[in-house]
Amino acid sequence: MVKRSSMWLFLLLSILAADAPASDRAVAFQQEKRWFAGFAGATTQARFTVEGDAGSSVTSLDDALYLRAGRFGRPMRYGVDLMRVRFDEAETWTVTGFLDYVISGGDLLSGYIGITAGGSTLRWRDSDPFDGGGRFGARGDRVNSPVAGLRAGGLIEVTEIVQVEIGYRFLWTNFEDDFDDGTLSGSVEGRNQRAIHAGVNFRFR
Repeated sequence: MVKRSSMWLFLLLSILAADAPASDRAVAFQQEKRWFAGFAGATTQARFTVEGDAGSSVTSLDDALYLRAGRFGRPMRYGVDLMRVRFDEAETWTVTGFLDYVISGGDLLSGYIGITAGGSTLRWRDSDPFDGGGRFGARGDRVNSPVAGLRAGGLIEVTEIVQVEIGYRFLWTNFEDDFDDGTLSGSVEGRNQRAIHAGVNFRFR
């Protein structure tokens, strides 16, 4: 479902990508500086499920560090980002590329909708919220997963250099691993991440 939604959104963004008249451009494109780099704090949610002897599931919530860099290219914005989340169950590092369609919202505000895709690495931690199973990922501490998702948010132009960004991102993930501590065994999964983020971008060049 997420892959199909991403495909349709990509087609929509492609149709909208024709350059708009100068008077209709979002304020984010009226600045001379096209490149940007920024950081944000994020609150991220994921679901972890254990199958087998220790069958259970938990929804985990934690704060994250979010770094990004990219370029405004009328009427699209594109770039790469990095997010680190340290859940009780696992730590994830995620690198994605993104493509946003930027929408005019007035003299200071621009909105955006977009797609994102990349890869993520997960390292299981020692804590055990399921009361059984010892250490998750006992047969392999690290697992990888492709990721894809949708994003939306707003951009506020504070100065010619400083821009505030607030947004939401949904990522489809599919981490799977086996565990066996000698007493209990089974498989554990980490599915999907939802993040709300707020931070600052610095524009240059």
